[in-house]
Amino acid sequence: MQHFVRLIFMLTLSIYFKPLIAQQDSTRAVPKNSPATQDELLRMALTATEAKYMTETEKDIIHIINIMRLDPPAFIERVVKSYPELVDEPKMRNSSYYKSLLKDLAAASPMQPLKPNEPLFRSARCHATESGKTGYLGHDRSQTCKGLQMYGGECCQYGTDNALGVVMQLLIDEGIESLGHRKILMGDYTLIGVAMRPHKTYRVNTVLDLGWAMPRNHIEPSNDKPSSLNKERYTYIKP
Repeated sequence: MQHFVRLIFMLTLSIYFKPLIAQQDSTRAVPKNSPATQDELLRMALTATEAKYMTETEKDIIHIINIMRLDPPAFIERVVKSYPELVDEPKMRNSSYYKSLLKDLAAASPMQPLKPNEPLFRSARCHATESGKTGYLGHDRSQTCKGLQMYGGECCQYGTDNALGVVMQLLIDEGIESLGHRKILMGDYTLIGVAMRPHKTYRVNTVLDLGWAMPRNHIEPSNDKPSSLNKERYTYIKP
């Protein structure tokens, strides 16, 4: 199943933007002030190809998220609408969470693609590894991972070993009233680290840690400043 879903993903990449060129304005769904044409959107999405510290599946997760972020309406047509049949769950279409995803993507403006970040990857890898060893389910980091903890937004997913499944389950966010995972993936983050590791209870777990690149004029808060500012140490990451 994993190889089949990856094949579907690669085929989607190869045909994703081509039909849009003839049907729509060439600058549609390009982030504001970007000189990119529709032809360049696919290249913009593939930000993790050179991230040698991640597996192909981990890279694919980033690329799928970026496709969604760069062109939400097209992602609906080419991915979301066909997903229930792809995973043989046609009743998914009746889910209020699935329907709300369609609405949110249809109303969304284009977002900048996420770039891979090794410190965020190490942060995600530690939590995925430690959670997998004990069978833990949740967001609290172990003492082993405290020193590596570095993120502004975090998503954890369990039991799915293919990239498209991980992304779609987080976007649909079935049963999560706050839609926290969806909001994070559609948020204003700029950097991401993804780690998929074995899990004692759920066979596999995936952790996504997201953050923002440190502004050039950013000044690290000193110890005598209010603690509310100290969170910047963990949300702004050096590229």
